Amino acid sequence: MGNIVKDGMMGQRKYLNIMYFNARSIRNKMDELRILASDKKPDIIAIVESWLVEENNDLGFGVENYNFIRKDRRRDLKSMGGGIIIYYKKELSIVDTTREYNVNIDYVWFKVMIKGGRTMVIGVFYRPPDSNDDEEKFLLEKISMNKTKNTVLIGDFNYRDINWKRNKSKKEGKHFLKACTELSLHQCVKEKTRGKNILDLVLVYEKNLIYRINQMAPLAKSDHDIVNITLNVMIKTNNTKVKCYSYNKADYGILENSLNGVDWEHEIGETNSNEVWNRMKCCLIKFKEENIKQFSRDTSAQVPWLNAKLRTLIKKRNNLFKRYKKNNQSYSRMKYIMIRNLVTKRIRMEKRKYELNIIKRSRRNRKVFYKYVSSINGKKSFSRIGPLIDQGGITLVDDKDVAVLLNNFLCRFLQRKIRTVVMWLIKQLGMV
Repeated sequence: MGNIVKDGMMGQRKYLNIMYFNARSIRNKMDELRILASDKKPDIIAIVESWLVEENNDLGFGVENYNFIRKDRRRDLKSMGGGIIIYYKKELSIVDTTREYNVNIDYVWFKVMIKGGRTMVIGVFYRPPDSNDDEEKFLLEKISMNKTKNTVLIGDFNYRDINWKRNKSKKEGKHFLKACTELSLHQCVKEKTRGKNILDLVLVYEKNLIYRINQMAPLAKSDHDIVNITLNVMIKTNNTKVKCYSYNKADYGILENSLNGVDWEHEIGETNSNEVWNRMKCCLIKFKEENIKQFSRDTSAQVPWLNAKLRTLIKKRNNLFKRYKKNNQSYSRMKYIMIRNLVTKRIRMEKRKYELNIIKRSRRNRKVFYKYVSSINGKKSFSRIGPLIDQGGITLVDDKDVAVLLNNFLCRFLQRKIRTVVMWLIKQLGMV
């Protein structure tokens, strides 16, 4: 069995990384999302147009090692579209500060509480092309809520007529561009994100907040590029690794010689069972540490059906996407679409093969089946408690501070309850 060890990278500092994209329904893209999260390991994944509704249970949309915030669009006026889902790593402290609701404008404001650092304020928005003037007014009010140098606004605003290089616009985007200018917001996405347009934007008050922005192949058959945003903000990571042993490649002849070198009959006759067991255990541990090859494995969840052939195919798809973005030729686009569709098909096939194998194995051992279902449903995913705000209005991020606050609250609550019960008993006894 492997042992959890602190790797040399444990507690290292890294730049805060956010992946954002318009999914146009995440329901049929969860397998590719899990592969993306497992491979790239972003700190936050912001998705607009999730197309989720209240009837869609949370269990089907979990990603290993991530918690998430869901804001589904209500179906009062529209039967399809909209919705936002934010995935964030479990070790991050996130506070959802979204307040008002609009039937046609989706948005989420949240804070990232960084221990020993600054608090980041991130807004994720989706504005559909058919929004009216009142809805645009609501949008402009919401984007101007948090005017700080640590604020980042991300989203699909659907303003096709804005030329961000020349800072000019026609009728549709006129008010939005004017608001961005008056707020001194800098638009940082330079390449087209859908077709011939820059629809997906990254807006900041402080240019230096952005360390790097690059674009990646869309998720599955979505027609919006993935925007990968690296902020000039340092966070601590917990890269715990598992030390593993290649038991199948060990020379067990050495172990046999080692055990044969001990007079076990004498040991059993002269000592008690605990001492015999400890002697044997020492032999086994010594053999393991000295004669079995060791390797480290990242504890980050790996998608079980992601094999080497599939990885090669995904890499080929990503390279073809880069080529198409570079030369913008129809031939390159056709090749990219063909390989993209093939990747989506192969992922489904490999997952189906894996699940059929699980079914076969579960006939002999049912635990295999339950373990897989549990991993899919995310039953091992526990939400982190906090951050919490104390009576003085201070936001507590550290786990120890949160525990002390909860303990004090519980003590006060129990004291009041005990006092009430005692007073009631006194009254009852007084009546007797």
